Amino acid sequence: MKRSCAIAVLWGSLLLSACSERQLSGGQPSSPRLQPQSRPQQMDLLNVVHKGRRIGEWYDLARDKYADKNQRDTAFQELGKAGEAGLTALFLLLGATDHDTVVLPDPKQWRPYAVEAGFVRIHAAETFGRLRSASLPAAPRLADLMRTDPVDKVRSVASVALAEIGSQDPGVVKALKEALRGPDIWVWAGAAGALGQVRPRDQESLDLLTKIRNADPYKLGRNSSEWAAIMSASNVAREALLNR
Repeated sequence: MKRSCAIAVLWGSLLLSACSERQLSGGQPSSPRLQPQSRPQQMDLLNVVHKGRRIGEWYDLARDKYADKNQRDTAFQELGKAGEAGLTALFLLLGATDHDTVVLPDPKQWRPYAVEAGFVRIHAAETFGRLRSASLPAAPRLADLMRTDPVDKVRSVASVALAEIGSQDPGVVKALKEALRGPDIWVWAGAAGALGQVRPRDQESLDLLTKIRNADPYKLGRNSSEWAAIMSASNVAREALLNR
């Protein structure tokens, strides 16, 4: 499938997937941008068969907090390969709550189903990033995660996915600038890379990238992890400025 066709397919999936997270799993709607479609359209998507399972079954496995982690990893991989219906399921998974989908590790007891906070949103965002330009319609939702998710790693992974996708959507570009203006060091590298993808020429973008390039990790960071994150962001911003 050509890249342009893949993008069109995903647009179609997002329009058809207008079923909400409430309809699928009892949660809140995953995105206010989508309006509910008919139940038959929802069921058509969920009943598409991929690798011997309905998309609805892959979706449920990805969400199942008591399923083995390796099986859930496989579910995300297969949804990324499953065309229109799989991409729709991944979009909905960006709205999954940890209460419904995560059992955190317990240092006193090993559990094969224990996962990190934000597990579902992290994996959905990573999958969209791997799909690159085919994921353009999901970029605004990923920008929302980058700005507002309570889990550091979710915000970071969402920003990296945006860098891989390269969206020029005005709302996404605005969110990237807000991220670079803000104090959240975990999204700086991804946001700088994503902003660099649009080859910025406006002075605001150049000033923000210059700010990140010149960031001093030892003044802004408190530990080795934060120093590394800031240094990585500085290197990405430098590359973005060189390639603009």
